[in-house]
Amino acid sequence: MQMDSSLKKGNGSINILNVGTKLLRKDLMDQYIRTLGDYKTYYADSVTWALRTISEKEIHIVITETDLHDGSAFRLCQAVEGENRHIYFVFVKDEDRSIEDVRGLAAEVDVQAVLTAPFTQTHLKTQIEYYKKWREEQKEPWRLLLRNARTAIHAKNYADAEKNFQAAIQVAPNNPVPLYKAGTYYMGKQGHVDVAMQLLEKAVQITPDSIPATSALGLLFFAEGELNAAELLLRDAQKWSPLNPDRLVKIAQLHVALSMKSCQESLRLDFENAEARMILGKLLLFKKDYIHSIQELERSLPALKDDLRNEAKGYIALARKLGGIRSD
Repeated sequence: MQMDSSLKKGNGSINILNVGTKLLRKDLMDQYIRTLGDYKTYYADSVTWALRTISEKEIHIVITETDLHDGSAFRLCQAVEGENRHIYFVFVKDEDRSIEDVRGLAAEVDVQAVLTAPFTQTHLKTQIEYYKKWREEQKEPWRLLLRNARTAIHAKNYADAEKNFQAAIQVAPNNPVPLYKAGTYYMGKQGHVDVAMQLLEKAVQITPDSIPATSALGLLFFAEGELNAAELLLRDAQKWSPLNPDRLVKIAQLHVALSMKSCQESLRLDFENAEARMILGKLLLFKKDYIHSIQELERSLPALKDDLRNEAKGYIALARKLGGIRSD
């Protein structure tokens, strides 16, 4: 895509970036926005170009389709972090997506509004007015403290970040957002699992349907080997916000871990259960544990019938090839 010739610094008080080509047609959006006042508009057809525009221009409002050819609105919001989170985001619902699913994603990634196509200039005017109110809300003390914490993290000043997280929690003790933000920070800090757990559990206690807090707590349980608790939390989060592709991958990984646990439990009850052993061998192969995969698959061979035995031999050969392991 060639960057639009209008991509230059605007003189209007509010700069609007439209992302997508299916619903946000340039001619129509220009027509709508011209009727509203002196607003500068920019256009991008992909996540890549949207991020480039945001990095080069002072963007105040982003109106984006949820499905983009090189990613998604989820990926765009995920990439816009730190100081750029002063941007007011609006999702435009595609006809292939349910309004509940898009609203769920918006709630998860802190997007302020969802529009349903087709919309009119009146809807856009309403969003601009909402942006002005939202901009004032960003001056609330706990929001400023969280912004300071993000800035400190980017500067690797972790002690200052922790002070700002603590201050934000003290300023807004019944708000789950500072608790969730601090909890996710401590999830990544070695030796602070208990702190992260305490913060995230409190966030979920305050707001049981908080998607980001529920999801983060589920991921923490998964990392700690609490698979059943993790599954309940991650499934709830995915039910509320089905358009998060990263969590679906984590749920798939969780199912692999749960399947391995079931096979191991089956073998504790019946050591000669060849089917459980064969499935365990295949799962170990998937996890790239080639040596143990071969061991489990070879142990299963004597009790398997012809078709399953041949299948197991095929997996053994694949494990040897991928692991560079020679046969005896």
